[in-house]
Amino acid sequence: MAERGASDPDVWRVAENYTSLFGDLRGVTPRFERLRRFEMHAYPYAADMMNERRRNIIGPDVLFADKRSDTVFIFGSGYSIKEMIAAEWQAIAQHDTMGFNWFHYQRAVRMDYHVVRESYLVNTLAHLRPVARHYCDSIVGNRQYDGTKFVVQKEWRASTGNLIVGEGLLPDDRPICRFRTKVRGRYAAPSRSIEEGLVHGPGTLIDTINLAIIGGWKRIVLVGVDLYDRRYFWLGPDEGNRGREDAALGVRAPHNTVRNNIVDYIDAWQVLLKAEGKSMFVYNPRSLLSAVLPVFEMPERAWG
Repeated sequence: MAERGASDPDVWRVAENYTSLFGDLRGVTPRFERLRRFEMHAYPYAADMMNERRRNIIGPDVLFADKRSDTVFIFGSGYSIKEMIAAEWQAIAQHDTMGFNWFHYQRAVRMDYHVVRESYLVNTLAHLRPVARHYCDSIVGNRQYDGTKFVVQKEWRASTGNLIVGEGLLPDDRPICRFRTKVRGRYAAPSRSIEEGLVHGPGTLIDTINLAIIGGWKRIVLVGVDLYDRRYFWLGPDEGNRGREDAALGVRAPHNTVRNNIVDYIDAWQVLLKAEGKSMFVYNPRSLLSAVLPVFEMPERAWG
């Protein structure tokens, strides 16, 4: 039986991650706060409006045209990602893959789709610019994202997405499909088209699941969505990325989306999917989602 766990723990560590680079900017209150916040929304929004016809913008009609499987694997950034072995990644790569937020720090698997909402909690345009550039530079420098289609938020509050498109931070060979938020912070059934908007609910994982539902996959598998702690695969085992909040609670406390009822949210959606003959699974059997979702078992998972 192949041994689980990374043979080299440093493979997954990212030296210049956004926590180490921009942690001192988190929650900083600038002078003239209202004006700075307005500027952080207004400039990217205007820049995006001026460049919305960039040649790499694609419509929803072509987004899912080259699906390779009835199964899509959605990746969170939980620490359990480090425990997966090469055979698992090779098996997953036979299917469609979808990431969100900062999962692009990984180097293990080809990514077909990536959802972009906000990148980091900053309050000024001057702080947002280096964060957004680092976000895009990390993607461009990662060969696993050479063929990725990006699904990028577009609305007044979408400062990161608007800046990425408005200033062309992703090259013109990277296809971008835009979306708006349908519902945020409360329960709603998943939307059935990108034109309708994506449900955000308690976190970007919900946007990403909604995208997979619109894409029509029969099986949705959530990987690296641990929720039992606040650790991320690119950090050390006892490092957090939320500054004073992690210092107070500790990184072994449940993920912040748990208190926003993300488990119940996903449970309600999987009931709707079942009624349509579709299924949602969790990959990590220790995930808090295993209380409401079946654990996914690929034939290849009897690793030998």
